[in-house]
Amino acid sequence: MPTINNQVYDDLAQSWWDESSPFYLLKSMVNPWRVPYFTDVIQSAYPRKLTELSLLDIGCGDGRFLQEVKKRFPGKEIRGIDGSKNAICLARHQNPDLAFDQIELLNTPIGKRYDVITLL
Repeated sequence: MPTINNQVYDDLAQSWWDESSPFYLLKSMVNPWRVPYFTDVIQSAYPRKLTELSLLDIGCGDGRFLQEVKKRFPGKEIRGIDGSKNAICLARHQNPDLAFDQIELLNTPIGKRYDVITLL
C-alpha cells in the first residue's frame, strides 16, 4: 500500500509552539482570521447551528486550528487526525480537552461519519 513520509512533520512538530520560531506566526497571525473565515463558510453551507455539527480536521498537525475552533464553539464534537506522531503528541499536550489520533489515512479508515471535514 502507498505511504506518506511524515518525517518532515515529525521533525518540525515542536517548532510550531516555539515562540522564537517563524512557524509560531501561524498561531499569532494567521489563526485569528482563518478560524472566523472557515467557520463562516461552514455556517453558510449548513443551516444548523455550528454547535450541533461534528467536525473532523484531517492533517490537524499540532491542533492549532481546532484550539481556536473550540474557543468559538465550546461543547462541539471536534476531532483531529494526522499522520505525524510528534504532531499528535503536541496536539494532545496543548489541547488535552480535544480528541486527536495518529492515523495514516491511506491505510486506515476514519471509522465514523462527520458533518464537517476540514483539510487546511
